[in-house]
Amino acid sequence: MNRIIVIDDDIEFRVDLSDYLAAKGFSVVGVDFGINLQDILKDPKPDVIVLDKGANCATGFILASEIRKMFDLNCGIIMVSAHDSPEDRIKGLESGADIYLVKPVGLREIEANVRSLLRRMRAMLDEPEEKSDCWALNLGTWRLTPPGGTPIKLTGSEMYFVETLIRKAGHLCSRDELTQALRRPLNRQDDRNLDALVRRLRRKIKEEGDTELPIKMVYGTGYVFTADAMIIH
Repeated sequence: MNRIIVIDDDIEFRVDLSDYLAAKGFSVVGVDFGINLQDILKDPKPDVIVLDKGANCATGFILASEIRKMFDLNCGIIMVSAHDSPEDRIKGLESGADIYLVKPVGLREIEANVRSLLRRMRAMLDEPEEKSDCWALNLGTWRLTPPGGTPIKLTGSEMYFVETLIRKAGHLCSRDELTQALRRPLNRQDDRNLDALVRRLRRKIKEEGDTELPIKMVYGTGYVFTADAMIIH
């Protein structure tokens, strides 16, 4: 039986969701932000955590990041929030959430996302991706695999960025095009944010994949993915 933890300070929503998921055959624990979450999270390990972003935005983001570090890819995170801005969605995905849902959201929709996430996680564990002689981006598992290498988990922003580049591999992607792919509203900070994302991504690929990310910057214009690549749906 899959174990689900619901973390939400809204008692009514937490109880309703916990009871609903339990009735659908899940083992469910509902908690708020005020308790010692370390003990709840460790034994037994949860399969999926439904996490409210919280009134204090930083709380949910920080907790999602800590959960992701604790369990790596072995626990799914669904972030639920009343905030619908592109910036909040991106921060949620970057902090470690697999799915970002906006309140009001129905219980059946949350259940459907829980089941979808469990299927994705089973596919990641049971069906290792075949090694390829080119770069491969799997949109289902959010993993980028270097040629002959090991899959590397991407954040939401990293995946949208790499997907846009790979779809035009060998051709220039403008900064505006890449910013729009990240689902951000255009603003004066875009160039700085985009370059920071590229630096983080280069460092991640180097540290986790022991290889260089084949992205070339065209100064003042955009970026080009310079290697052969494919997208797996």
